[in-house]
Amino acid sequence: MLTPGTDTTRAQFTGEELREAVAEAHRLGLPITAHAHALEAVRLALEAGVDGIEHCTCLTSGGVHIDDELLIALAESKIAVCATLGSDPGVMVPPEILAVAARAGITEAALQEIASALRAGGVRMVAGSDGGIGPAKPHGLLPLTLEEYVRSGWPVEAALTAATSVAADVCGLAGRKGRIKPGHDADFLVVRGDPTRDISALLEPVVTYLGGDSVWQQQGEDLDSVVAGHEQ
Repeated sequence: MLTPGTDTTRAQFTGEELREAVAEAHRLGLPITAHAHALEAVRLALEAGVDGIEHCTCLTSGGVHIDDELLIALAESKIAVCATLGSDPGVMVPPEILAVAARAGITEAALQEIASALRAGGVRMVAGSDGGIGPAKPHGLLPLTLEEYVRSGWPVEAALTAATSVAADVCGLAGRKGRIKPGHDADFLVVRGDPTRDISALLEPVVTYLGGDSVWQQQGEDLDSVVAGHEQ
């Protein structure tokens, strides 16, 4: 939508082109991810054997559409799908952009609908925000992404897993990141509140640990009092 003259309901590459790209990436030992809003593009990416799909909106000229056959195929393929929800509520999106998005069928309700259907269908879902694509999508938006996943009907645990263990697996870091277990890096995000009860607690970080070392702490916060509050 950000490039004049493009049609988000159609694929830009042929199946043959995608298969060639996948084959070359895999020959070099690299994963490959497709950017796909159109239903046609999602089907072609699936058939080509990509490792990931960004958006996976399944747009058609009549709006969002995904059938059981495609859901089953996506789930069985184990392709990692990133629904890229979440936006900064403090940023006013220009009306002309909203109008273009609405004409293309990309509305908040449609994106939440497809994210809900994909997760319910057993598709391997990973968390990501499309950060940097526009003013309403700044980097560092991941907590709002998870919040919108939950508003889409996801269990809180599924949203948290998409941002931790699944994300680590997809990035090829399953043996080091994304889990709290022996042998893994001691990476922790401490927040004020319990995100399993209220996902918005992720918006109140207190301290961040990377490899066991504190790399950021909210000014004026007493970590001991935060931990004591959780224990109570």
